[in-house]
Order: sequence, then C-alpha cells, then structure tokens
Amino acid sequence: MREPIIILLLVIVFSLKAEAQENYYHLNHNYSIGYGQALNSLDTIVHTGVKPLNPRWTNKALNVGATDTSTRKWFYRKFKQDHLIHIKGKDFDLTIDPLFNFSYGIDIADTTLRADEVNFINNTRGAMLTGRIGEAITFSTTFYENQTYFREYIDNHVRSKEVRDSYSRLTGIVPGQGRVKNFKTYGFDYAMASGSVTLTPNDKLSFSLGNGKHFIGDGYRSLFLSDNSSNYPYFSATANLGKIQYTTIYSVLQNYYRIPGFPTGDALFQRKKASFSYLSWNVTKRIQLGFFEGIIWESLDSSMTSDFNYNFLNPLIYTRTLQYSLSNQINTLIGLSAKVELFNRAELYSQLMLDGFKEHDKVGYQIGYKGYNFGHIKNLFVQLEYNSTSAFSYAHADSSQNYAHMYEPLAHPMGANFSELVSIVNYEIKSFRLAMKYNYAKSTKDSVNTNVGNNIFASEDNGKAENGVSNSISYLDLSLSYLLNPKTNMRLTAGVSGRINDNVMGKEISKFFYIAFRTSLTNSYYDF
Repeated sequence: MREPIIILLLVIVFSLKAEAQENYYHLNHNYSIGYGQALNSLDTIVHTGVKPLNPRWTNKALNVGATDTSTRKWFYRKFKQDHLIHIKGKDFDLTIDPLFNFSYGIDIADTTLRADEVNFINNTRGAMLTGRIGEAITFSTTFYENQTYFREYIDNHVRSKEVRDSYSRLTGIVPGQGRVKNFKTYGFDYAMASGSVTLTPNDKLSFSLGNGKHFIGDGYRSLFLSDNSSNYPYFSATANLGKIQYTTIYSVLQNYYRIPGFPTGDALFQRKKASFSYLSWNVTKRIQLGFFEGIIWESLDSSMTSDFNYNFLNPLIYTRTLQYSLSNQINTLIGLSAKVELFNRAELYSQLMLDGFKEHDKVGYQIGYKGYNFGHIKNLFVQLEYNSTSAFSYAHADSSQNYAHMYEPLAHPMGANFSELVSIVNYEIKSFRLAMKYNYAKSTKDSVNTNVGNNIFASEDNGKAENGVSNSISYLDLSLSYLLNPKTNMRLTAGVSGRINDNVMGKEISKFFYIAFRTSLTNSYYDF
C-alpha cells in the first residue's frame, strides 16, 4: 500500500515549481529565535503574547511573502530551501512536508539493568500539511507516530502517571505528547495529531477551530498557559485593533480519570471546560502590557452530565473572576504581563500570576531578558529567566478542577512551590548552531502523608506549606547542529545532556550523549 503512495508523491514533486509562501509560526523556541528580533523591533507593532502567531497579520507587519527567485538545482532547493511538495494556484496554496526525529543516545550514568539491555532510541515519523484558500482561510495539520526508549528519569515520569484502562492495561503519559502503550519490554509507542482551520476575514478579526496547543507569554516558560500538556480541542477568536489585541480561547480538557460504569470498551475520561482570555496593549513602541484570565469550569460528574453554565461563553476578561472570586465553584487565575523593548536587539519581559482569592496566597512571577546580537556579536542570542510559584498554585479544593490537562500542568511543568533559573545561549555561524541551556530549580515536595502544595493534582484542602522535602534539579544541554531546511527546522544534531536531581534519597544522575536527525517545530520539555 505504501509504494503506490510514495510513487504518486514523487510524481507530484517532480511536476512542481518552487514558490514562496506565507510563513507558519510554530511553537518551537529555537525555531522562533530566527524571527524573534524582527518581531520585537521598534519598527513593527506586533502583539507577541499569544502563540501560535497569526501568519496573515505577522507577515504583513514584517513584509514577508516575496517570490522565491532562487536558481539552485531542484534537489538542492527541495532539501535545503523549500517545502517537499508545494502546489500553488491563484487562490490556493498547499504544502506537504515530512516530519521525523531519528535519534540515538547513551546514558553513561544509568547503572540499572535496563540500561544494559536497551539503547535510548527515538523513532518518530510524521507529516505536516499547511495551506491557504483565498486570503481569508488558512489550515494546518500534523501527525506524529513514535516509538521511544527514554532515559531513566523520563521513563520513571511516564510510568508514574500510569492508570489502568478498561482492559486492565497500564498506560502512562509522555510529557506534552499524550498517552502511551508499551512497546516491547522497555519502550513506549504513542501518537500525536494536531490541526486547525483559521478564518481571518479582514485585518481586524480572526477565528480558529482546531486541536492543538497555545502559549501565552514571551518567555521560555509561561505561568499563564503553555504548550507543556497534550493537545486539546479549542475555538479561539481574536480582535486586532492596532494597539489593542484581544483573544479568547474556549477549550475542553480532560482529567486522567475514566468515568466509571462502562462495561465494554474504553471508558471516557472525565472532561472539564476551560476558557482563557488575553488582552494585549501596545502602550508605546517600547512597552507592551498583557492582561490574562484563565478559568477551569466544573467537571462532568459520574453520569457524564453537568449543568451548562452560560457564563462560560462570556468573553469579557475578569468579569467571571469577579463573579466567582469568593466561591470554589470554578478555578480561576488572573495575570499581568509586561514587555519592554530596550532597543532593537534586547527586551525585558515578566509575568505576575494570582490564583484565586480565598484559600491560600497563591502567586507566581516571572522575569526575563532576551538579547539578540548580544554584545554586538552577530547571531548571538542570550536569554535569562527566573520563575517562581508559591505552594498550592494551580491546585483547587476539587482536584478534578486543577489547572491541568491529561495529567500534565497547563502552565509550568514543575507544578507549584518551586523557583527556577533558566539560561539559554545560541550562536549561529551560517548553517551551524551552537546551543547551551542550563536550568536550576529548587522545590519543596510532599513528604509521606503531607501535602505541601507542590502536587497540583492533589486537593488543596487540609494542605500545609511546611514539613516538605527539599529537592533541587540541575539540567544542562549542549549541542551543535547543522540546519538543512528552515521550512521544517530540519537539523543534524549532536549533543550532551546532564541532569542531577538532589533529594532526600540521594542524587539521581544522568549523563546523556546523543545524535539526531530531526525536524523541530514543537517543544518537548524534558528539563524537569
């Protein structure tokens, strides 16, 4: 079955002429560095707080979309410059690209028997399709199929989130990538699909329907809403009024808890509605403020029903928080963000998060710096960021209304009751990139029978922010990569990653060497 499809695709490819197309702004942090300086220059007024960015608005601001005039040979252009398949008409655009991650690694610090029996291999195959119909409609879809053998601490993380399905099989969660099933003895098999259709009828309005993720903020982490969890279905609406941009996102999330009472087949996961609103205001060319509200509404009960709360549809920011601020009926977060352009190559950014008004003093804050062409060195990027949240942030008295989706936090992967320093350095010379990332985090975790507010999946009732267990994590990743094709961020990469988890049980150490041939359009957060 595969051979005819491959032959058909090759025939289409050889018949096509390369054309330029509007960019699609993917969530991968390293991918975004390439256009980050242009988006945050003093010559553009682009609202960068809600990602993925709308290509129509962003490209217009950056004057993107000129026709490709490359005279390179076909094979060179396809491998180094263009989409694999590009069909372009007067009012229609379609691109198709392969997505993959073939990597191999060795953890010399892993002394378990498992390390002697397996290689740490990732085998990911997928595809991405993007397109445009007229000037108003864009669409995108991606699919990944994976077989992976993880390092010990990631393997433990996946298995720590195992539950039994209706057939008594254990299934866990890969960070940000969904449910798994066992692959052979020590591996995992899992898939991830996303897609969206966006209608942008004019320069002021945009509507999107899809299954995917969002990121609200300008940092490496977000304390509001990040792409740390699995994909979720959503509908979003955005009004762009120049200096003001307002976005509301409606979504349906799931707890990793199956509704009982289904004698056959897989029982459904417990569902909960969520809504997120973000108001962005370009006060001046240098200052951008953001106002955030995130709400987790009531979960379905055991009969899979709940009374529909029409306030869920209310798009006005903060009005729902004011209405429910003194009750536990919903789990509400509010936030304030700020970004200051120091000059064309540097910016400061921050977030302040407040979770609820009644139970605990639950706050979080972020402050960060980004420098492009740092120290007047061309293509040197430096980012420093500090994140901190207090105990019980993102949790709720009703644990089914925590700020999470599919057993993963919607904001920071470390949950709550932690502080973290992130430092990132990237230096590019032509197609080569030397990258360094160092994270250091301290947290207070639960001790036996004591809830100190780190675990957002536990009820905050009867919790006490004391008598916890101190925990620190140091994470370092150094890599050298060669860019093959910017359309999919296709790279050859070699690197080393080290991790030390210092806790009451001692030190857990990982020293990981890896090589990879991959496309990188999404983020996988293993630095926890």
